[in-house]
Amino acid sequence: GEGALGGRALGEAEWRARLGEFDWVIVSVPATEATNGLIDAATIAAMKPGSRLVNVARGSVIDQEAMIAALESGHLGGAFCDVTTPEPLPPDHPLWRVPNAHV
Repeated sequence: GEGALGGRALGEAEWRARLGEFDWVIVSVPATEATNGLIDAATIAAMKPGSRLVNVARGSVIDQEAMIAALESGHLGGAFCDVTTPEPLPPDHPLWRVPNAHV
């Protein structure tokens, strides 16, 4: 089937209000001044409990501290990070130890 959106993408004005509906949030945007910290603590809090966050954009797009806190609390069911801040991620960075994080 076409899924919950009927085969269409959400516009910039729509996606934030609908975050609580999705099991997966996949972030794929360029690193710009406008996207720096785009996925912040408030955005992560608005996501559906147990949902999963995938970042294939740039590390600067996601507030990593907020993501780590949401993973540790169980609000996020998982995070899949193709990119991090900084890159490469230091061996002692907390993201390596947080539950359900995949780097």
